[in-house]
Amino acid sequence: MCVSVDADRRTTALVADPGSDQATAVAHHRHGMAALSRLSRRTFDGATRARATEVCRALLPTDVGAYPELAVGTVWLGVPLQDDGLGVYLNGAWGGALARWNRVTRWLTEEGVPSEAWTTPIAALCGHAHVSSLAVDIDRSGRSRLKVYFRLDRPIPLTAFGAGLWSSSLLAAFLDEVAGNRWLPRSGLVFCMSFAAGRSRLTDVKVDVCGHCMGEDTDWPQCLDRVAAIAGTARVPWVPWELGRSTEVAFLGMGCRADGSTRWNLYLRSGR
Repeated sequence: MCVSVDADRRTTALVADPGSDQATAVAHHRHGMAALSRLSRRTFDGATRARATEVCRALLPTDVGAYPELAVGTVWLGVPLQDDGLGVYLNGAWGGALARWNRVTRWLTEEGVPSEAWTTPIAALCGHAHVSSLAVDIDRSGRSRLKVYFRLDRPIPLTAFGAGLWSSSLLAAFLDEVAGNRWLPRSGLVFCMSFAAGRSRLTDVKVDVCGHCMGEDTDWPQCLDRVAAIAGTARVPWVPWELGRSTEVAFLGMGCRADGSTRWNLYLRSGR
């Protein structure tokens, strides 16, 4: 589950991997696509419904079984509870590092995102980061937000990410708060940049920090209060442990939009 908090709004989405119990990439893909078909039929009409499956065809290989890495997280689905829409999240960590970035640029171009929106940040990240997943959020009218998730291969500052939004003081303050003096593995940081068709710049950027990597000694009530203060929002009116001992924080994130607004996200999952 993801709780997203803005200055004046709080939304919740359910996110799940329909094929999580499958052992092979082919079976995982089959279950994910079947679930996508069922959800899109309930959510969308006509062309918008077809659009959800077209994204999967564009971003996954024809022969899924040839890439064993796709046996994990092939197709994830997100359903917002307050709005009509659907999120489709795909494993992008297949093929070589450069091939992944080339796949991203082809996809963005095909979706009508001008090259001036992505050329500089992708050029800055190539050689320093690898694509981990790709996603699209589609609303009932068919409008889409295209999301590129990546992880760093080597430490570089946010200011070297090739786009001004990454230099936000809020992102720096967030990372100082959640990381502090802790050592965090690079795999514990997931970055995301989002685009919209026809827009000639990034629409927003985000960084998520692994809750497990932050440590079992994290004082979550205080941490969430301080993150809310950094973002200038109200705190979440409940905390994960109130849902039961089996609930844990998967990720805690902060995002900045091109319009100057900010949001933070709390991702919860069932404990092991």
